[in-house]
Amino acid sequence: MSTLVYSLINLLHLTTGRRLYALKKCLAAAKKVGASAQLISLIEQAISHDTAAVDMEVAWSRSKKISTARGESANLDNQIDGVLGAIQSSLKNNIAVLPGDDPIAAASNELMGQIFPEGVHAIITLPFEDQLVMNESIISRLQGEFAGDAATTGITPFVERLASLNAQFRVELEKTSEKEIAWNTIAAAADKGNLYLRQITAIVLGNYYEDTPEAAQMRKALLSPIVEQCDRVRLARKGRRPAKDVDPNTGEELENESAAA
Repeated sequence: MSTLVYSLINLLHLTTGRRLYALKKCLAAAKKVGASAQLISLIEQAISHDTAAVDMEVAWSRSKKISTARGESANLDNQIDGVLGAIQSSLKNNIAVLPGDDPIAAASNELMGQIFPEGVHAIITLPFEDQLVMNESIISRLQGEFAGDAATTGITPFVERLASLNAQFRVELEKTSEKEIAWNTIAAAADKGNLYLRQITAIVLGNYYEDTPEAAQMRKALLSPIVEQCDRVRLARKGRRPAKDVDPNTGEELENESAAA
C-alpha cells in the first residue's frame, strides 16, 4: 500500500523539521476549518511520529559526535600501555643494574611482585573496561600503600601520568556506553514520516475533490503548509543549494542543516 501511495502522490522527500513544521500548520488549519476527525487524527499521529523522529535524530547526531570515542579510547589505551611498560622497564632496570641489597633494587623487586606478578602483558591485553579497573587498582596502590616504594624506585612521575591518562580513558569509555542508533532506523522513520504526508494529502484530495471554490479553498488551507515546504526544497535544488532542515517550531532554516543538532 505504501508503495502505491508513494507512486500516486509525488511529493518531495522532506526532512523531519520541515515535515513537523508543515504538520503543525496543517493541524491548526484542520481544526480551524472543521476538517474530519479522521484527518485530524492522522495529522496528530504524524506529528507524534515526527516528534519522536526528531528525538531519534538528536540521539543519532550525538552518537556521531562521539563516534570517534572508541578510537580515542584506543589511542589512550596505547599511551597507558606505554606508561605501564615504562614502569615495568624501570623496575627491571633497577633490579638488573643494582646490587640485590640496594634499597632501590629491593623496592623494585617488591613492586614487581605486588603490582606486576604476571607482567605487564597480562594487563595490557585485557578488554578496555577490565583494564580500566585494573589500572585504577594499580594507581591506588602505587599512590597509597606503595607510594614510598614508588618514590624510591623513581616511578612516581610515571604513576602520575598513568593516573591522568586513566581518568581520560574512563571518560571516553563512558561515552561509548550510550547506545548508538543505526542510520537505517533514522531512514525508516523518515520514510514513514513522508508516507504520512502522502496519506494526509490523499485524504484531503479525497474529501475535497469537487471542482468548486469551496473545495478548492479547503484544499489550499489544508495542504498549503506541505506544498510550501516542497516548493522551498525545490527552489533550493534549482539554485544548487542544500535544502537545509528547518526549526520545527519556527520554520527558520538551520545553519547545521538538521533539526536534530
